[in-house]
Amino acid sequence: MTGSIKASRTFDTPTRISLPVETYSNDVDWIAVQRVVQDDRPLPALTREEQRAAALLLTAAGRSEQDAARLVGTHHRQASRWKEQVGLKTPRVCKVEDCEGQIKALGLCHRHYQQELRRRNPQPPKPGKTTCRRGHAYPDCLGYRKDGKPYCRPCDRAARKAYRERTSAATRDDMRKAA
Repeated sequence: MTGSIKASRTFDTPTRISLPVETYSNDVDWIAVQRVVQDDRPLPALTREEQRAAALLLTAAGRSEQDAARLVGTHHRQASRWKEQVGLKTPRVCKVEDCEGQIKALGLCHRHYQQELRRRNPQPPKPGKTTCRRGHAYPDCLGYRKDGKPYCRPCDRAARKAYRERTSAATRDDMRKAA
């Protein structure tokens, strides 16, 4: 059993919207939803589920997403997402061939949008280092670790020597204390 609600604020001919007869179901107060759909002022405060139900009913009746979102008190993009979730609107996908990503901007998904931004506004390359922190000239002192990361050979040699001296002195002190 369903009742009918007339929605006629922006239309010349009223549109009928079917609602369940019960006044409250699944966390939705249908009387509050009915007041929003009929634009009965003052509009009640709606829960998230009530906003969703009212926006879907309004857009299914032919209202624009912007108008429905304004009436229920949410952003038009949220109303658009709700329509996509229930299948009233097909999700827009990236215009790049063989890409199924959801559109972010310019008809592109996030990945291809970032690529397009970099292509349009290329960043100038960072100036290369000429010396290490201690002033050794690159590339003469440069070495590469097994993982491919660069390092300064003289600085690395000095750090290893300092470590050996620290640990050997600590070991000698430990042996003296133990004796």
